Amino acid sequence: MRSLFGADSYDPDDMLAHPRHQEMQPVLAMLIQQLRDCTTEEGGVAFQRDLLDRLLEVEKNRKEFKRAADRMRRRKSPHREAPEPQSGRDLSDVATWRFEYEVCDRLARQLRSVGDALAWRVFGFHRPFILALCRNDPPVRCAARPGCRPSLIVLRRCSRKTAPLPFCTT
Repeated sequence: MRSLFGADSYDPDDMLAHPRHQEMQPVLAMLIQQLRDCTTEEGGVAFQRDLLDRLLEVEKNRKEFKRAADRMRRRKSPHREAPEPQSGRDLSDVATWRFEYEVCDRLARQLRSVGDALAWRVFGFHRPFILALCRNDPPVRCAARPGCRPSLIVLRRCSRKTAPLPFCTT
């Protein structure tokens, strides 16, 4: 049976003390304040881009840690693209790589929660819109989509040429 926090192979306090987790906490506070301070569409679009860039970086690391853990389970060494674990744990232990994956998974969920706050604001805190969206399947990890980066480039190019994406200031 899985523990309440999904922490079968680590102490939840280890998660909270992890350097990546510690680094992200002031960033999350700053992002929340930025969202509160957004008063223009351009500010909202810039905020959304910054948030998405951060999320993509965390998801990329998450994917690479999973790949490294999978390789370790097959008795291979982690691949060169794997980010450096910051937990201070044994690099030859698959649990280290799995723990790093779990840390990145938690950080991605935290960033997505800030994105949810943006959606609430964009939809004017109108509950029916949010309920309609939340009843869909959970989103696929952005970094896992092969067309994600090219799509972002096109979107950014288009948003500079035309009106920015909708953003309400209520």
